[in-house]
Amino acid sequence: MAKISRQARPVPQDFEVIFVEKGRLECETWYRARRTTITRWLEECGKDRLIDRRASYVRSLRRQGKWITRSTDMVDRRVPRKTVAQRIKDERRARPQMARLAAEHLRKSDKWVIVRVSNNEWIVGTRRRSSAEVIEMAERKGFDQKAAWAERMNLQQSNPNAVKDGG
Repeated sequence: MAKISRQARPVPQDFEVIFVEKGRLECETWYRARRTTITRWLEECGKDRLIDRRASYVRSLRRQGKWITRSTDMVDRRVPRKTVAQRIKDERRARPQMARLAAEHLRKSDKWVIVRVSNNEWIVGTRRRSSAEVIEMAERKGFDQKAAWAERMNLQQSNPNAVKDGG
């Protein structure tokens, strides 16, 4: 089998300018050439001289603030607003045990994310709500206070250790 000899690809006329402006890796994609081809072109054109020209070009861009490095912010950093704690203006009182049963109903029936913050405050989804609002919301979703309370009492009588009072 005879080996096919290929002629080496000649150095493009604008190679020096493109190398100085874009660098070695960009030259590979710019000319669709392999790394070895770019290295050969560099050696043919004077590698040290081109690398020095590239370094001075990058330095001048950095001085002007036009060079992007890893530490450069791509987006203007803004100072975040201070978050103001939401205040619940609802003065209605509700039994904490009933609010807990209502929250349980919402978790099971509608898959709501509900977290108790304090005796009268709950986080429902992303909003703070009072216990009365949680009960009201659960009632709109089919929660029955009397039935839930009766079920809780029946469960408590059949097994006193199953449900602990801790509203």
